[in-house]
Amino acid sequence: MKNTMESQGKVIGVDFNDEEKNKIFNIIDRSEITFVESKREDSFEDVVGNKDAYVILIPWRHWVRLSNNMKDKSLKNFYIKKIENSFFGDSDILTECVVAISSKLLKEDEELKGIIDEAKGIYNFISNLKKEIALYKELYFRKATQLDFLDDFFKTVTLPRSVKKILENGFLRIRDYFAVNSLCILIPGENNGYKFYVTNNKNFWINYVEKKLKLKKNSLDVVTLGIEVQTDKDCEIVDVSPSLENFKVFISIDTDHMGYDDFAVLEMAIDHLCLLIQRGVEYEKLSSFAYIDFLTGVGNRHYFDMVIKQEIKRHERLGSKFSVVMIDIDHFKDINDRFGHVAGDMVLNQLASIIKDNAREIDHVIRYGGEEFLLILPHTNKENGRIFAERLRKTIENHKFVIDNGKTIKITVSMGVSEFDPKGKYPIEDILKSADSALYNSKEMGRNRVSVV
Repeated sequence: MKNTMESQGKVIGVDFNDEEKNKIFNIIDRSEITFVESKREDSFEDVVGNKDAYVILIPWRHWVRLSNNMKDKSLKNFYIKKIENSFFGDSDILTECVVAISSKLLKEDEELKGIIDEAKGIYNFISNLKKEIALYKELYFRKATQLDFLDDFFKTVTLPRSVKKILENGFLRIRDYFAVNSLCILIPGENNGYKFYVTNNKNFWINYVEKKLKLKKNSLDVVTLGIEVQTDKDCEIVDVSPSLENFKVFISIDTDHMGYDDFAVLEMAIDHLCLLIQRGVEYEKLSSFAYIDFLTGVGNRHYFDMVIKQEIKRHERLGSKFSVVMIDIDHFKDINDRFGHVAGDMVLNQLASIIKDNAREIDHVIRYGGEEFLLILPHTNKENGRIFAERLRKTIENHKFVIDNGKTIKITVSMGVSEFDPKGKYPIEDILKSADSALYNSKEMGRNRVSVV
């Protein structure tokens, strides 16, 4: 290639300071370059346009101050290049410049044009290759991280007995990985209502679902998860409900920090979580059935065996007494013989409702067998137990029980009250024997009364 700069053209340097000029002289001979100055933008065209130059060097700091209109107007016949890597090193003055090469020079010197085009092509190829490699590295890292999350999630978020526990375990792992701030889940409940599981900002979520789903507040049976979260004022609410019928899941999320593939992984985790919740709900129903008397809806003997042990441990720890009240329907066999067993079942069902309505929330109501019911009254000594039992006896005596064809009958009950004293260390059998003995005394004394031992 002939030395174009030496034989044909000039190299023009525009608006370089003295220090920069000396650096350029280390690369280009003094005789091959002319330095000019443009004091302001509107003089740039005059300085550059009137020069018969083949190559123009412009400092980057000056280039960025020029308007696009001025650049197009002054250098319309020049090929513009910002040098990223100079042959003379990254610190070379040329890396701080924009180089404008005359199209006339390129036409006259095909070899130079070919070198420039080839260099441009190689540079673009390498740049694109670097970007692709960086992208693949990022995608690999993200996929590996997502797979690690799913592996951990599927292994650890298993099926404990409590739906609440499933949700707490699942949410903690989701929050650790994604930009999820809080969530609420609505599960179909009783009487067309919803079981409403929510993080501690429940008022925020209650207001949201009331407006979003047009629900009434009294249709929500709220369960607050034991997880502290931040407020959701600046976050986006996203519906990530699974395909399970009537399940609704809403999350509060910072979408600026979540890509499309991350969101797909999140939906997969939510789907798995909801399947576990559905099984947990079924498990809780089956568990509750095992402890419920089907006829009356109160606790059964299995339930008694479970709670009596819990109450003994709790009252021993607190040093407190509790009472046991045994209830038996007087002359129940006569009811079955006169009106039939269906009528007898109706009486049992209504009696269970009366007992539940008069008991406290902390009291345990149990059908102990046949026509016998049993009450456990926590933190109640036998005297207070007797007062409660007497009030209940009068309520039952005055109640009209409905049987077949709208007929009504009246019944009476006999009761026996015993007491658990943690200082006495009585075994369970003794508590029941005492209540049964008191009940026997009521029967012997003419029925329809309360006895205490």
